Amino acid sequence: MKNYPKYKDSQIGWLGKIPEHWEVKKTKYLFDITKRISGELGHNILSITQKGIKIKDTESGGGQLSMDYSKYQVVDKGNFGMNHMDLLTGFVDISKYDGVMSPDYRVFKLKDKDSDSRYMLYLFQKGYWDKLFFPLGQGSSELGRWRLPSDEFNLFQLPVPPKKEQITIANFLDNQTTQIKKFIELKKNTIELLKEKAYKLSVNGFDEPKHVNEWEDNFPIDWKILKAKWIFNEIKIKNKPKEELLAVTQNRGVLPKSMCSESFVSPDEKGLLSQKLVLKESFVISLRSFQGGIEFSYYQGIVSPAYTVFVIKEEFDNEKLRIFYKYFLKSKPFIELLNTIISGIRDGQNISFTDFSTLNIPIPDRKTQQAIYNLDKLIIEREIKAKKEIALIKEYQQSLISDAVTGKIDVREE
Repeated sequence: MKNYPKYKDSQIGWLGKIPEHWEVKKTKYLFDITKRISGELGHNILSITQKGIKIKDTESGGGQLSMDYSKYQVVDKGNFGMNHMDLLTGFVDISKYDGVMSPDYRVFKLKDKDSDSRYMLYLFQKGYWDKLFFPLGQGSSELGRWRLPSDEFNLFQLPVPPKKEQITIANFLDNQTTQIKKFIELKKNTIELLKEKAYKLSVNGFDEPKHVNEWEDNFPIDWKILKAKWIFNEIKIKNKPKEELLAVTQNRGVLPKSMCSESFVSPDEKGLLSQKLVLKESFVISLRSFQGGIEFSYYQGIVSPAYTVFVIKEEFDNEKLRIFYKYFLKSKPFIELLNTIISGIRDGQNISFTDFSTLNIPIPDRKTQQAIYNLDKLIIEREIKAKKEIALIKEYQQSLISDAVTGKIDVREE
């Protein structure tokens, strides 16, 4: 892409040269910080995530919940929301919703009629990606509490092209971002289709789908059916010294907490002693609730005692059967069966290994085991490749946004 015909020095270190006809303005001349405490309940509860401003699920009990949402601040649709308390992993977005959010966040609105909110959002997001706000922060970065004071926010200087040009830049970036999202979705959907094939194969084998009257009717007639207690053993070993803390996530399975972007509360010293041991290639299920199947762990470590951990018994155990159950225990028919069991459990009680152990579980033929094993290897190869490609295209996206909003490239005729 071409450059602008003429540039001038912005006198700002991180910004460098900008197109000659652009201005530089302090944030206080462009935005007003708002802080209106709601004083009432009944609003959407909003949260700022790495994927933008989302409506918080306050019903499931997951994550951190407030005791009094009436003390939250009002957010109008179109307002900016910024996690200025965490300049390392926080983010900024324009709200698509009316609602309320934590008073610890910064809510502000565009007041400059000669500016475009989408262009400004791309500019602020660059500020997080490139850690432009970090040198201005105060607090304790080691504890993730490195905040941007309001004075520093108001005095921060931004490049400001003419509004028509801001709109052109924002339209260009919107288009590029849409294309990049489609690319990422295509990569992910290709992998999901392979997983779906493995899930179906783990229940029906190579048979054609059939009408099901009983749970056992799902499986090919030549598969062996046993109670789960004859196939699996529960692991009840408590914490071992120096084992890594693991987290059971909804979308990415069992991971070391150091690899999770989600916020988890680590147990205290007493809590660590009650943690359960998870062996590599064992299975983990929540005792209290059930969302997406029993998770297969590639890591050894410890998890909360609120989980049940089990392994295949030695007489049945082999690598291909482990991979078979990795998919079978997350297949749609099995999830439906477990949810039926959970709904029948007395209110307030947990699902236990005893409940699970009574289920009829298939042991498939070797052909099916091999087919799923081969599919799993292909899925892992595709996931590794897609992860690298997605990381590269996100890096390209951030670079493109940075260059466009700072005038390093001229997109007016693109």
